[in-house]
This record gives sequence, C-alpha cells and structure tokens, in this order.
Amino acid sequence: MEYVWIGVVILSIGLEFITPSLISIWFTPGALIAMILAFCGVPEFVQIPVFLVASILCIIFARPLFNRRCKKH
Repeated sequence: MEYVWIGVVILSIGLEFITPSLISIWFTPGALIAMILAFCGVPEFVQIPVFLVASILCIIFARPLFNRRCKKH
C-alpha cells in the first residue's frame, strides 16, 4: 500500500501543475500521512479513512486560507 500512497502524492502534485485550481494539491498531505501509517504497518482500513479525513480537512481549512493569502499579493 506504500506504493499506492506514493503514487497518490505524485499524481496529486502532477495534476496541480496541469490544473492550478488548488484542489488536487490538498490530497498530498493526506497521502503523506497515510503513507507514513503504511510504513508503520497500520492496516489499510485505517489508512484510507485517515487519508480522506486529512484531505478533506485540508480542503476545508487550508485552501481558503491559501486563497485569501494569494489574493492579497
């Protein structure tokens, strides 16, 4: 499962380069957290919800902060 999370990280960063909408980049932190859990031996049924929750929280909280900060410059 570690390789799946590495793939998600690469894919989300790559998609953000193609479509600079600031949506896909927020899946990167969730995938990184899930990847760390995978390397620690945590089962997949824990990794996937952690990935989803972390990604959704980043979209909800970090995206608006980042958008406001970018609009000021």
